[in-house]
Amino acid sequence: MGAWLALPWYLPQDLSLWASLGRAWGGAETASGAWQWLQHSRPWLALPGVGLVLAAWALAQQPGRRQGGWLLAGAGLALTVLLGPAFLIGAQGWAFEPLAAAFGALPAGQPGVGLGAATMLLALLVLLGAGIARRGFFKGDLFVAAAVVLSASLLAL
Repeated sequence: MGAWLALPWYLPQDLSLWASLGRAWGGAETASGAWQWLQHSRPWLALPGVGLVLAAWALAQQPGRRQGGWLLAGAGLALTVLLGPAFLIGAQGWAFEPLAAAFGALPAGQPGVGLGAATMLLALLVLLGAGIARRGFFKGDLFVAAAVVLSASLLAL
């Protein structure tokens, strides 16, 4: 949640990671995910927050299969709404012409992922692994499940 609230969501081509940290509350290209949603016409960045709330609620539950289901739902939702727009929305707007024709032009595009989005992606993959382990896979071993999910996502990428 902290990555979505406080770290730079995007990384413009002309900035280093360190320089982008100093501008986390600044312009439209370096603000946090929550600030991007609230102030810079990027409504799709509100949705990862919903998944994060579900995952946080799941962590307050008793460890077990039910908690695993909620972790899978929260992390899965947040990953879907984080990765979907990342692949569908480019620097100038929609990445595919049929989307522009169907939904109209976007008020703003998006540069590549920054520290906030990358940190949140990593945390969501670990939460997904924890959810899988809580559901009984990998003999309930949280570390092994998270390692397998992280490795599989790197291979998929």
